[in-house]
Amino acid sequence: MKLSPLAVVLRYRQLLSVEQSFLASKTLMATRPVYHRTDAAIRGHIFCTFLALILRHELLARLAKRKDPMPEWQQIIDDLADLSVVDVEQDGRRARLRTAPRASIDPVCRAVGLSLPPVFQEMPSSKSAEPAT
Repeated sequence: MKLSPLAVVLRYRQLLSVEQSFLASKTLMATRPVYHRTDAAIRGHIFCTFLALILRHELLARLAKRKDPMPEWQQIIDDLADLSVVDVEQDGRRARLRTAPRASIDPVCRAVGLSLPPVFQEMPSSKSAEPAT
């Protein structure tokens, strides 16, 4: 197969674009090295990486469309990592507690149409969950 010089340059740019995308995914998504043993695992890894880049692009596009302040990507990742829920039980009463979201979470939730659960949610008591004897 013989390619013209222009075709070679265009193919090289495509390769460079793919390499930059993988570098961005490793950096932005904080992925660690993954060692694959099968072709299926390699294809799966590429698919998941590509999907993550598409989802990131879509989220950033939705944030830009809403004209919300654009948080830094690392800030979004850090703020999502700090968001957690814990179930607690005391004196036979149960509750689910959620941490307060940091600054970047509210615009992200609005952009994707998601509402967080309440900070405090009372759960059925553990006694009512036990079968009657």
